[in-house]
Amino acid sequence: MMKTSFMTSNLKPVQGDVGLFGKLKVEKGLALFPGNLEKAFSVAKELRFYGIEISVADPKEISISKLKDLENKYQIKVSAIATGGAAVRDGLIFSSPEKLIRQATIQRIKNHIDFASHFGSVVVIGLIKGWIDGNYSQFEDYVTECLKECNEYAGEKGVDIALEPINRFQEDFFHSISDCKKYLDRVQFSNVNMMIDTFHMNIEDADMWENMRQAKDYIIHVHYSDSNRLAPGMGHFDFVKMTKVLEEINYSRYISAEILPIPDSYTAAKQTIDSMNSYLNQ
Repeated sequence: MMKTSFMTSNLKPVQGDVGLFGKLKVEKGLALFPGNLEKAFSVAKELRFYGIEISVADPKEISISKLKDLENKYQIKVSAIATGGAAVRDGLIFSSPEKLIRQATIQRIKNHIDFASHFGSVVVIGLIKGWIDGNYSQFEDYVTECLKECNEYAGEKGVDIALEPINRFQEDFFHSISDCKKYLDRVQFSNVNMMIDTFHMNIEDADMWENMRQAKDYIIHVHYSDSNRLAPGMGHFDFVKMTKVLEEINYSRYISAEILPIPDSYTAAKQTIDSMNSYLNQ
């Protein structure tokens, strides 16, 4: 059975929807109830979500014991740990030509892995891959070098890493499900799989349903976000078909909303759960 979740963040709200990060345009504010974890857990419980995904720039900024208390108090699981904040806020990326930055990025992701190990959560690797500033092969090698070390550490900790394909306007690596699958087929990292996001699929995957089928053994986490980055059902993406294909490939983990809090976090969360429940009950 697929389980429902939405993304929140321990960080306070940011201004604007898009900002610059190095060479890339980055979506901002894709979290509900940012900076208020207790409210996020409370609303998740009220609306009958199963989990909360948390965007964490630095795990040392969140008390594990307090987060455990929230899990127990509301009976809501931590579904995944998103890591993009470490890149956007702190400038940590795998593809940096500077070895010290790559080493610091690896250590930060190891911290995320340690953090996730307390909750049985997936660690998502998206924007932290970074960008290309020269020869593609060299910069991909930097990413692979970092992922290799993180993969080994994740194996020791029993944590899954989910590599996220991100559209070409916001990222320089692995834009489509197909791109990401080819890369994972090549590197064969035992604890690195894939997260797919409907917003990026809508831009990059010409045959998204077949690409999902081909990558089914890698998909361990899914983001539901409509074509306009609003809650599912507020754009034109075909979530009924999406859900049917996930069922077809026997996907049974979380579907998590990574969306803008428009018109406000509560309304977006309510729209999300109502839509998700309708798709799951088709």
